[in-house]
Amino acid sequence: QSHTILFVQVNQKPDTRTYSDYESLNECLEGVCKIFEEHLKRTQPNSPSITYDISQLFDFVDSLVDLSCLVYQRDGNYAPHNKDWLKEKIYSHTILLVQPNQRPDTRTYSDYESLNECLEGICKIYEEHLKRLNPDCPSITYDISQLFDFIDQLTDLSCLVYQKSAGVYSPHNKDWLKEKIYIMLRKQAGH
Repeated sequence: QSHTILFVQVNQKPDTRTYSDYESLNECLEGVCKIFEEHLKRTQPNSPSITYDISQLFDFVDSLVDLSCLVYQRDGNYAPHNKDWLKEKIYSHTILLVQPNQRPDTRTYSDYESLNECLEGICKIYEEHLKRLNPDCPSITYDISQLFDFIDQLTDLSCLVYQKSAGVYSPHNKDWLKEKIYIMLRKQAGH
C-alpha cells in the first residue's frame, strides 16, 4: 500500500487547485474516475445513470490544467508523476493474445503490468521472429511498416485491457494495437 497525494487544478485560476490524499495508488486512480463521474453528474443533471468510456475520461484528464500525484516509495520519499503516467495506470493490466497461423494450438496468452509493456512485448515478439530468420545477423533493425506487415499476417493479435474505471476488461483488435504502437514508437523517437 503506497500513500498517494493527488493534485487537481481544473483551470488557470490557482484557487481551483485541490489536494486529496488516498491510502493507496489504486484508491487514487479510482478517485480520478470519481472526479470525472462528479463532473458528468454536474454537466448532465437529468441523466439517471452515468456511463462513459475511457477515451472520454482521458479527454477530461487532458482538459485539466494540472493532474499529478505524489506516490510514497519504500525509501521514504514521495515520487512525483504526471498525467500520462496516471492515464497509463488507469488503463493498466493487459492480456495479449497471439495466434501466428490457423492452428489453434499456436495460440498463446501473455499478461503485462501495463498497456505500454504489452506494446513493447509485441515489438519483442517481432524482434525474436527476425532473429530466428537471420541467426547470423549481429543486430536487428526494422521500420514500423515491416512490423505492421508482420502483425497483419498473424491470424490473430488482440488484447484485453483492464479498465479500473469500469472494473472490466475491454477487448481491442490489431488496428487499435497498431495505432497504439505507432504512437509509442513516435514518442520514443522524440516526435
